[in-house]
Amino acid sequence: MRIRSRGFTLIELLVVIAIIALLIAILLPALGKGRAAGRQLKCLSNVRQFSMAATLYAGDFKEQLYPITYRWTSGPLLGRQRWIAELNPPQGAPPAQNVAMWAQVIDETTSERKPGLMYQYVENMHEVAACPTNKRRTTTGNEWLNMWGSRTGVEFDYTYLDEFEGFRISTPAVVAYVPPNAANTAHRLTDVAARQLTRMKGIPIFWEESTYFNNTQFRDGMFGNYDQLTTRHFDAGHVAYLDGSAELFKAPTDRNEQSMNSVVDFEANDLYISVKQSNTSWYKISDQGQADSPTGYGWANDPR
Repeated sequence: MRIRSRGFTLIELLVVIAIIALLIAILLPALGKGRAAGRQLKCLSNVRQFSMAATLYAGDFKEQLYPITYRWTSGPLLGRQRWIAELNPPQGAPPAQNVAMWAQVIDETTSERKPGLMYQYVENMHEVAACPTNKRRTTTGNEWLNMWGSRTGVEFDYTYLDEFEGFRISTPAVVAYVPPNAANTAHRLTDVAARQLTRMKGIPIFWEESTYFNNTQFRDGMFGNYDQLTTRHFDAGHVAYLDGSAELFKAPTDRNEQSMNSVVDFEANDLYISVKQSNTSWYKISDQGQADSPTGYGWANDPR
């Protein structure tokens, strides 16, 4: 006897569809988090390579890190330093003032923009210069021709703590930061203020800078003053240290990158350095080794 097969009823089909939709709703956030974690690990690897490249460079140049400025060779300012500006920015792009030499150099005869000292020293280094999440985008979406023939909003997602130009890799320094709501304008901390410091795990030289504060506006390849660390990776950003290591650093923040620059947000002005490691020997890092001063290059070897 033949038995006629029975198809699904409408209610049964709706139940199956509802179960599939529920499974998708459960799995999609997990898949999204997995992709975000993968991008974060790739970004960590990128910024770590920046640190390793800096250390290798120092090994060939008297153990000192990249300079950020040019020196006069003649004239009344002999021996002093000066900034090099972007003389011929891409069409439509705002000129980048005070461009750091690790990132970009300018041929003063032809005004040609060229990749800086790091990119000259390590072949194809520009291939790891972008965070895989941000991809060198600006907050506005604007793009310009970069030094490598492609189009990006900013040249560098990772920027250099500029007061470490000329820093000797053998210097026994320690870097720490004061709480964001503490006074961060003192050139030298008092004993009481120094007790608020939180030490970092090493000498931080490259930072994954926030495009909101202030990598979109200041395209100089440097980290300092009011610049802040991004929070695009699980409310944190990457920092690379002089010893070749890097970490996902969760700095104090209000967790909203677009509304950063508040009293609870960490910024470069909060950083202090000591080579004597006593409570009365902590000096503010940002803006202390001024580039127009003869003491700019190598200032961090003997902060004062």
